[in-house]
Amino acid sequence: GEVRGGVQKGPHRAPGANPVRYLTVAHVQRNRVILDDPRFFEATQEELDRWRLLNGDVLIIEGNGSEDQIGRTALFRGEIPDCIHQNHVIRIRPNVNRLIPAYLNGFLNSPAGRSAVQAQSRTTSGLRTLSVGRIKAINVPVPSIADQVRIIAELDDMEGKVKEIQRLQSETSQELDALLPSILHRAF
Repeated sequence: GEVRGGVQKGPHRAPGANPVRYLTVAHVQRNRVILDDPRFFEATQEELDRWRLLNGDVLIIEGNGSEDQIGRTALFRGEIPDCIHQNHVIRIRPNVNRLIPAYLNGFLNSPAGRSAVQAQSRTTSGLRTLSVGRIKAINVPVPSIADQVRIIAELDDMEGKVKEIQRLQSETSQELDALLPSILHRAF
């Protein structure tokens, strides 16, 4: 696929006649894109055409002080039309004939993928960084499309179960918090 860096922030990018929404490191969390706190760059139509994010782009963080956060990825699902990305966010646009974007995102956020990403990162003065070239050097296992679809379905199923457990845990915690004052009242 194609790996491309983003637009560098600067005074000349202050929104004016052609404001374009862009994503920052803060917007790209592990497995999700935060849509709050919209930011805008000034961009020409040529720049928008060059850096426009498309449904299925995998966004990867190129620098972070935390080894755990370097290379975290999220799948862009076209949530924002005409959106670009800042230079600290690198876009991976997989060749969908060989690699399903959701599979790539899942792999890069898995323990094996995170190890592969960390192995490509470099550090100076405590800040870990990746480059477009280092991201291209990450070895990604590419099973058949059918196997990728199956793996994505299993991951989605597990994610649904985890969310249900978290919901039940929250309900139980709220019920216990409500019960505690009653217990204390009876005890005293």
